Amino acid sequence: MEKTKRFYEIDLLRFFAALAVLFYHYTFLGYSTGDMGIRYAHFAPMSKYGFLGVNLFFIISGFVILNSAKNKSAKNFLISRIVRLYPVFWVSCSLTFLILVIIGGARFEQNFAVYLMNMTMLNKLLGVKPIDSVYWSLFYEIRFYFFIFLLLVFGKIDRIKILLGLWLAASYLFYALGEKDLKYVGYALMYNYSAYFIAGAVFFLIVSEGVDFYKLFLLFASYLFSILTVKEYLEYLTSRFRTNFSLFTASAWITTFFLVFYLIATNRIKAISSRRFAVLGLLTYPIYLLHQNIGFALFNISHTLLNKYALLIIVILLVFLLSLLVHFRVEKVYSGRFRKALEKLSGYIENRIVLARNRSSGKVEG
Repeated sequence: MEKTKRFYEIDLLRFFAALAVLFYHYTFLGYSTGDMGIRYAHFAPMSKYGFLGVNLFFIISGFVILNSAKNKSAKNFLISRIVRLYPVFWVSCSLTFLILVIIGGARFEQNFAVYLMNMTMLNKLLGVKPIDSVYWSLFYEIRFYFFIFLLLVFGKIDRIKILLGLWLAASYLFYALGEKDLKYVGYALMYNYSAYFIAGAVFFLIVSEGVDFYKLFLLFASYLFSILTVKEYLEYLTSRFRTNFSLFTASAWITTFFLVFYLIATNRIKAISSRRFAVLGLLTYPIYLLHQNIGFALFNISHTLLNKYALLIIVILLVFLLSLLVHFRVEKVYSGRFRKALEKLSGYIENRIVLARNRSSGKVEG
């Protein structure tokens, strides 16, 4: 099996996206929602656009997941995704639960049953609130992984270009009809973020197959749809937080994301790629999972003791330290063992299935 190529410049983008989300939560969202008692008014005019870091994550996922699926069987793809997602999530979710039990107070009161259902990462399907609201994006990721998994199961991954076009066309149609008319269709399409996954996948297709008119058309259509959906979201944010969000600023960031990815896909910025960025990329997942509610709780118990800017630096450093521990002491140590256990389990299940089929067809006596 051909080894999956790593794009180190994308690791750097991952880290940038995680920082954007972190600053959005610490210097805008936390105070605006009442989860934090500290206001960082000087940062807010720019950091309030940090939510777009998640949009960038979705472009990255479209690119990286298609790269990961290349030359893999459905089973190997599924195992690789489980190994990448779950060990770090289980530890991060558990740490968040324990820390919030200790210092979260009434604002972040915890329930053990809710924690257990969160550990499945499917709590939304179960109608259970997340321990940390950043988990919302993981359910989008899982649905995209499932889409790619199905293509591998049915041997249709080579039709991905057509299917991406159909997905985008359906998203445009749903947007025109309105969410209230076809709620569950919109849920399946993930229409409000589909443009980013589609664009990321198309950028990878440019890497593997080169540029052509159809891919450029898909990118342009994805770009336009991303502007339409972010305009809708900015209207919601403006209404919720009673502060103005500029469509021009948000569009400028989205334009930058698309341009940078195009440069990566066409090998125009290879000079800035470095193996050192790989660690930054690997740290982004635990940083993303750990930073929000743990950070809010730390701010709330410490804001009367320290200068707020010193506290901001200390909390960020603590989150980075915790993320380093999770990566080096958990992910690097146990992910390989977890993969071997899953491969062994899948092999056992396959053998039992084959044995059952043979018995049912009369090939095996008894």
